[in-house]
Order: sequence, then structure tokens, then C-alpha cells
Amino acid sequence: MVTKSKDPGARAQALYEERKLPEALKMFEKICAADPDNASAWVMRGACHQKLGDFDAAVASLQQAVSLEPESVEIQLNLANALVTSGDLPQAVEIYQEILRLRPERAAVWALLGKVWLQLNNPRAAEQVCRRALQLKPGNINALMTLGNALRAAGDRRQALDCFQKVAGLMPQHGAAHAQSGRMLHQLGECGAAIEAYRKAVQCDPGRQAIHYRLGRLLQDEGQIEAAEAAYRQAVKLRPDDVPALTNLAHVLMLQKKQKDALFFYRRALEQDPESIQLHVNLGCALRDLERYQEAVDAFRKSIQIASGSGEAGDSADAYYYMGLTLQAQGRLEEAADSLREAVRLYPEYVPYLLGLARLQQAMEDYSRALGSFQRVLQVEPGNGDAYFGKGGVLHALGRNQEAISDYRQAVRYRPNIVRYKIALAAALMGESRHEEAAEYCEAALSARPDDADAIALAAQIAVRRGETAKAYEYLRPLLEKEDLSENVIMAFANVSRDVGRIPEAIRLLQGAVDKGALQSTESRVNLHFNLGRLYDMEGDYDSAFHHFAQGNRLKQVSFGAAHHMLEVDALITQNSWFFINGLPRSTIRSERPVFIVGMPRSGTTLVEQILSSHPAVHGAGELPDIGQMAERLPAMLGTRKRFPQCLSLVTASHLDELAGTYLARLAKLSPDARRVTDKMLGFMYLGLIQLVFPSARVIHCKRDPLDTCLSGYFQDFSSAHPYSYDLYNLGVYYRGYEKIMQNWRNVLSIPMLEVQYEEMVVDQENVSRRLIEFCGLEWDDRCLKFHENERFVGTASYDQVRRPIYTSSVRRWENYEKYIGPLREALELFQVQQHREGQ
Repeated sequence: MVTKSKDPGARAQALYEERKLPEALKMFEKICAADPDNASAWVMRGACHQKLGDFDAAVASLQQAVSLEPESVEIQLNLANALVTSGDLPQAVEIYQEILRLRPERAAVWALLGKVWLQLNNPRAAEQVCRRALQLKPGNINALMTLGNALRAAGDRRQALDCFQKVAGLMPQHGAAHAQSGRMLHQLGECGAAIEAYRKAVQCDPGRQAIHYRLGRLLQDEGQIEAAEAAYRQAVKLRPDDVPALTNLAHVLMLQKKQKDALFFYRRALEQDPESIQLHVNLGCALRDLERYQEAVDAFRKSIQIASGSGEAGDSADAYYYMGLTLQAQGRLEEAADSLREAVRLYPEYVPYLLGLARLQQAMEDYSRALGSFQRVLQVEPGNGDAYFGKGGVLHALGRNQEAISDYRQAVRYRPNIVRYKIALAAALMGESRHEEAAEYCEAALSARPDDADAIALAAQIAVRRGETAKAYEYLRPLLEKEDLSENVIMAFANVSRDVGRIPEAIRLLQGAVDKGALQSTESRVNLHFNLGRLYDMEGDYDSAFHHFAQGNRLKQVSFGAAHHMLEVDALITQNSWFFINGLPRSTIRSERPVFIVGMPRSGTTLVEQILSSHPAVHGAGELPDIGQMAERLPAMLGTRKRFPQCLSLVTASHLDELAGTYLARLAKLSPDARRVTDKMLGFMYLGLIQLVFPSARVIHCKRDPLDTCLSGYFQDFSSAHPYSYDLYNLGVYYRGYEKIMQNWRNVLSIPMLEVQYEEMVVDQENVSRRLIEFCGLEWDDRCLKFHENERFVGTASYDQVRRPIYTSSVRRWENYEKYIGPLREALELFQVQQHREGQ
């Protein structure tokens, strides 16, 4: 209620104090018109204009007041403040400086001048005048705050923090001081203290949306996701249209797997900024996580459309990348590849895009391109553990296990906390019979994550290879009570199911995985079918067994040129004639330590090695790659472009001595004391080289019925190193080539060679075993009859058979599958006809 007064100035002042500004302004205008020299009226008129937002009019009124009372410091101060509000900062500086010339003791004015200097981006000038203010009045809050901001702008965070903390100490309810303290602490890396400062700031000033937002960002960076969500929700509540707050709230919801809630806030953000390229990408990612793939693809395409329309095509790279991942999840692999290639084209050195493309190529089994893409990542970022892991996986799929191990080691080196990298390395090592190393990495994986199903499954597989089936089952039993078992757990259980009497259950689990399509990769499907075939064979259901073996072999899609292979066989035989081999020099090293066991895969080589290694003077080394590597190295050693075996014409005794010395040093590392070390290398093609390098070595040639040998190979998923083994006709062709080569070696070689027939070994183990030991130049030991009790780790496909006493069910096994093996018979019979003609 305005008090009635005869004094117009008093009535106008009362209206101003009651915030009836338009009425107050009219009265002050009348007073100024009636009394133009009334400086106070002009001041109040300016105050009304300023409150009403008419800053130019406010400045004009105050300038008139100053002209009437030029010595009035207070009027000049009002004018300077009005000039600051209107944006005329240089003029305001001049007036503040004039005031301070007249009244240099006014600390508050020094503080105001400092604030203006800061607005003019002159933090050093601001610092100087604020320090002057604080000399006059050490506890001046405005001077301390402005000085802190000036020091912050100048990069002196620690001194800035001191200023803000002084204000907070003097005035604990000063929200801005706490907020700025939090900001400085964050920048100084003291995140815990920064969070506390921001929390105090929001307590003091809960309506300051920006503080809630900053607190959320800091909490998010520190991994306190739930607390960050709460801070962002408060920020959104205070400013429902704030796009950064809406977006970051959605981000932290995504991190908590709350995709539906995230979707809601991304859409709210898009309502405010519908042309945001990144927001459409974020929306697509949320939809993808919800498996709403087509909607996700539409969102990514919208982002690409906006980027293209704005002339910022490079901004669409993220959309292409995530669209590629989404299309991959849909199984639209070619489209996915196109999308990921476009992302890489836009940013050819951005590692996530390169990795995404490489992984897709790996999933598509386009291994050549995948290797190139992973290698490209390593060129851009040499220490990228993820690229090493992916490259190792490709090499493993190609059967290049030694190279895969090398890359897996690098993956573990650069990403030591990734458990699955240790598991992959352990599995690869186990495949190379390096069980101690495999166990070491498996234990490291279990130590880091004791409940990891894949690590447990691998530990069980290692136990199986060691003959510890009961221990393997104990590993697996708790997992078998759960639903949605992983592929590796199912496979491990399949390996122990016979010993624990649970084959039907294992078949059910494997068949269920096949029926559900739960295992997507070709390698996984192959493993399923081979394991099902093996278990159905154990159960005597031979039709089902062959069905799954055939399915597994068809899925491999490995090419093998049968005609080309036979040409190579003929060329090898021609090259390795009696005159050629016997005209070459020999190594002068006459060691009898090496015993080479050769033959077709599945011909009894593992059984022979297990019998021999049961003797205390024999060490079974398994399948060593050294002889094959020796042949590969020879051309470089001899300085020739001729390939092996043509390059042998250049070899000297000293070359052969060097090769022998390197190999024997390897055997010494494996077993320093053993009199004999067996090398179960399947490279029967290298017997000529073995005779040159080790003239006093022994060779044991394992033979088995051709049908049983080939069919057993067909039932075993070897690797890309045996591409012939996935087709029955090709198996027969390869066997024909093997027999031709071995017949040539019989005619050509003088090195001692004992031929062992698998079927004879099965029915007369003792006599054959004694013959083996005698051939190796050793005294008989009864432990050789108990080879199945040998605790030696077996890394080949025959690991299960050699853990059991000899059984006869593997003899004439082909009869169970006679109706399916027509192509194999055809290939073998062609060989027999050819042999007959050559013998005539």
C-alpha cells in the first residue's frame, strides 16, 4: 500500500520500494521534467530503467545525474555499474578508476574494477586491483572471489583454490565458493575433495542447475554412476530443456543397463535439438542394446542424413560404425562390412573403427582381410592388446598355432587384466602340448575371476588331458546346475561325460545348443557337431554319429586340390631318388637320442609314443615342429632361391651339423637326461632330410588299416594343417600319396626304420612293445605294458585313448559306417589299381 504523501519524490520512492516500477518511473520522469536539476530524481529514474531492463535509458539518466553532481562518488558508482550492465565495459573502467582516484580507500570499488578487468579478459590487471582491495580489507568476499577467478584464468589453480577456500571459510553458505573450489580441485586431480566441495555447493545453493550438472560429470568420470544419475536427474529437474544434462543422464543410464530409461531421455534431448548428429547416434545405440535393431539402423541413417545435409560428412563416421555393428548383430554381414568400411574411410587411423572392421572380417571368416586389418591397427597403435588378441584368433583358426601363441602373449602383455586373453593363450598352449604353461595362465585367469565359466571349463580340459577326469568333473559340476551353459562348459562336459556315466545328458546339452542356434560362429558349430558325433558313436548310434561328423566336416569348407597334391607327391618322389639322397653328405653328429615316429594321423603314433615314454629312459616330446621348420629355413641358410627339397643339392656336412646341433639343443631343454626322445612329427615327407641330419637316428613307421585310418581322421577336427581330412574322397587320395611316399622311402633310405601295424599292437601288445623297446636300443621295462598309467600330458587328439588300456573296438571300426564310406573306398581302390599296374 503506497503511503499518501504530498511530496512527489517520497511517493515515487515508495512505489519503487514496492516494486511498482512502471508507476515509479512515470513519477520520476514527471519530477525530472518539473525539476531538471534534481540529481536524485535522475538517479532513481535510472534505477527504474535498469530494473525494467532498459539499460541504455538507465545509463542516459545516470549520466545526467553525474553532470548535475560531478563530485558525487555514489552517483558515479551507480553509472559505472549501469555501464557494466549495458556492456560498455571500457567506459565503466574509466569511471571506476576516476572514483578510485578520488577515493582510493574504497576496497569494494577496487573489487568491482577487478571484476570488469576479468570480463575484459585481462586476468593480470584483475589480480592487481583485487590484491589492492584485499590490502584495504583482507576479508572482502567479492575481492577474494574475483581474485580466485583471475588466478584460475591465468592458470594458477592452486592459488585460485586458496582464494575460494578462504571465502568458504569466511562464509560457509557461499555456494559459488564451494563450487569453484570443486572445480579447482577437479582440475588439480583431487577428485574426492572436489566431489565433497560440489556437494557442499548444492547444499548451499540447491537451485543452481549448473552445479548439479558439474557434480554429475565428476561423479561419472569417477565411476560413481548411481550418484551421477542422481545429480543429473536434479539438473534435469531444474532445467528440463538442458540438452547436455539430458544427454549425460541418458549416458549413465546406459552404463547401468537401463536402456529403456536412457531411450526416454535421449528422445527428450532430441526434442530440444532434433538436428543433432550425435544424439541420433546415441539413440541408435540405446535401441541396439534393446535389440530393436531396425529402429537403431533407422536412427543411424538419420544421423548420416543430417551430417550429409550439413556438409559435415566426416561427422557421420560414428553412425556408420555403430550401424555396422548393428547390422552385424542382425546377421546382415555384407551390409555391415560396407558400413564399417565407410567409417574407416572417413577416419582411416581411428583404432575402434579399424578393430570393428577386423572383428567383422574375422566373424565372416575372411581371414586374409582380417589379418590385414588387425595388422593395420598395430601399425597405428603398436601396443594394442585387442588387435593382438584378434590376430591371434585368426591365426589359430588358420592352424598357425605357434604364431597365434606369440600374438596371444602380446595381448596378455598389453592387456593383463583381460581374463579371456589369458584363457585363449592357455587354450592355444594346451593345443601345443605345453600343458605346464597352459595351466599357469589358466590359474592366473581363475585367480582373477574364480567364477569365470570359460576359465573353469579350460581348467577341466587341462585336467582331462592329464588323465584327471574326476578332477575335471569336480570343476564342472557346479556349473552344470545352471541354465544357459557356455559353449566351452558344454564341450568340457562332453569330454568327461563317458567317465561319469552322463553321455545322454551331454548329448542333450549339445543337441540343445544346435537346435537353439546358440553358438553362432562356424568354429562353434563345427565343435558341436564333432562332439555330438563322438558321443553318438560311443552310444552305438552310428547313423546319428555320421550325420554330425558329416555336418562338422561340411562346415569347415576347407579346399584341397587332390590332383595337385598327387602331382606334388610324384615330384617329391622323383626328386628324392636313391641316387639323389645317397649322393648327399651326412651330418658328422651321430646322436641316437632322436626317435622319429611317423605315419598318417590316427594310425597309432600317439599310442606308440605313450608306450615308449613309459620307459624311464625315454621322454615323449609330442609333435615337435622343428623338422618342418628346418626344411623351411634351409634355402635361406644355403643362400638360394631353390625351395626344399631341391636346395638339398647345395647342402654341406657343416650345414647339417648346424641343423643337428640346434635340434639336439632343443631336446636337451625338453629332457636333459633321457637317452631317447621321441618326436611324433607327422611329416613323413621329411624322412630324407632326417637321414641326412641324423644318420644314426631311428624311425618308427605306424601303419593301420586304410579305411580305419581315414575314417578316424574324418571323425577328428584337426586343423587347417590337414585340409584333406574334411572329405572322404580327399582322405583316400591323401592316403594314396602317403603310401607312395613311404614306398619310396623304403627303397631309398638306409636309416633304421621299424614298421608297426596298429592291429597287431592291439592284439599282441607285449610282443610289439618289446620290439619297440629293443629297436630303440633299450632294456625292457614292465612299465611299458602299463602305458595308460603314464601321467605324461598328451596334447594330440588321441589323448583319451592312451589313458585307457588297449581296446579292440577301434579295429575294423569302419564296418559301423560301411554304407557311408563309398567315396573313401573309391579313392583307395583307384590307388590299388594304380599300384597293381605299376607292379606289372
